[in-house]
Amino acid sequence: LARKELMIWSALLLVAWVALRPVFESWGAAATWADTFMLVGSIVAQILMVLEKYESWPLWLIVDLVGTVEYAALDLWFTAVLYAVFVAIAAIGWKAWLRRANAQHI
Repeated sequence: LARKELMIWSALLLVAWVALRPVFESWGAAATWADTFMLVGSIVAQILMVLEKYESWPLWLIVDLVGTVEYAALDLWFTAVLYAVFVAIAAIGWKAWLRRANAQHI
C-alpha cells in the first residue's frame, strides 16, 4: 500500500473499532475492545487480502494473536488453540508472500 492508502485503512480500522465498541458492550460481549478489534481487523484484513495487498498478512497475524490471548484469558482453550493455528497460518502465509515477492524482484 502507498503511504496514503495505509493511513486511510489504518484510520478506518481505528474509527470503526472505537465506534463499534459501545455496540458490542450493549450486546454483552465478554471483552468489548478485543472483540471489536477482532471483528474490524478481520474485515479490513480480508478486504486487503482480496485486493492482494501485502499488509493483510501482518494484520491477520495481529488479529489472530489478540484472539489467542483473549480466548486463553477467558479459559476458552479450544478456541485459543484454534486462533494459535490461525497465527501459524498467517506467519506461514506472510513468509511465503515475502519469498514470492523477493523472487519476482530479482
